[in-house]
Amino acid sequence: MKVALRVLFRMENLNTVDGLSFIESLHTTVRSLEICSEIIRVIGKDQTPREILQKQIFNWSNKIENIYAGYRNLKGKLTKDQKPTTAFIHYVDFLNNINLISKLNDNYRNTKYGMLLNYLNKEKDEMTFRLTKEEKLFYLLILFKIDSDGLLTALNLIIEPLPSQKKILEKFYNVFTNRLETKLKYSNNFGKIEIEEKLRNISVNWNNIQKYSEHIIPPRLEWLSSLELINIKRNSSETGYSVTEKGREFYRQIPILENQVNDLNTFWYNNHAITTFSNIIWDTDLVAWNKFHDSNKDNYFKIVLYKAVDIYGKDGAMRMSLNITFLFIILELIKNYKIIIEFVEIEKMLSPIFITEKFIFSLHKAARETESYISIKIA
Repeated sequence: MKVALRVLFRMENLNTVDGLSFIESLHTTVRSLEICSEIIRVIGKDQTPREILQKQIFNWSNKIENIYAGYRNLKGKLTKDQKPTTAFIHYVDFLNNINLISKLNDNYRNTKYGMLLNYLNKEKDEMTFRLTKEEKLFYLLILFKIDSDGLLTALNLIIEPLPSQKKILEKFYNVFTNRLETKLKYSNNFGKIEIEEKLRNISVNWNNIQKYSEHIIPPRLEWLSSLELINIKRNSSETGYSVTEKGREFYRQIPILENQVNDLNTFWYNNHAITTFSNIIWDTDLVAWNKFHDSNKDNYFKIVLYKAVDIYGKDGAMRMSLNITFLFIILELIKNYKIIIEFVEIEKMLSPIFITEKFIFSLHKAARETESYISIKIA
């Protein structure tokens, strides 16, 4: 079942819990966001048959295996000693689940979100096995929106160092269920239903906690490492984890409910996510949107909106999907102009309309995410 990218602009109170934010059906081999990006790059603009995708991605993996020792030691690698592992199918299932690619029969295609990631990476060398700054921001925004309960549980498990991965996995059950039970107290009706259902599922089906924890925690810890929130050190006998200083600063900024349980809701995401995540990634000075005069705001906003029209507004419908356009504006401004703009600031720019010499843009909200859009009219 695909994870829904919930409406980004819906405003909530800071103390309101949205509900469960957790990626289900994750396999322990899906540990590398770098591999995810490469699969999306190989798929490209067109529909790609599975056999062709596998062949190209295995060839890439064989080359990377010869170059990077870190890749050779990765449990989620796609090849080992020039032979395919079983990880490929789990990666494409994961990318399909989080709506970065889609699958029809035995063919794969990038969604608009996958295409946006490729747009950010158009100048990236395919043999570079590390994420760009823009990729990191993209994944932080996507993953913490749909998996904050999983990621914050993983972060919470190592905020105080534990001696081994075994100890981390042993602690997982209590930390995760405590998190859900605490959130239950603050959830609205829909959120309560989601969380209660998850707690029932855990009670009935999680008979082997060690087995489930191996699929839940190690992949997320690897993602957090790629996103600069934690460090991972490996030796022959064990793997050690520690939270980076930036990771600790991020952790301190997350609102706390109680019982050492912190949570990200839609209000926080809309108002603070871009500034918080950008400060993890960029060491150079970035400029906040509210530091600009209105005339400068209008100029920058017009530039990125025109680019968005070129990419998302040329299908004849004279409208652009709201979520993908908001993400594009955020990533385009920070990539090319080092400007931080929050989701609420984009909404403010479009309310009630934004007029340029060529177009009139207006925001149309709907209860369903897929029905929300920005209309485009000729001025």
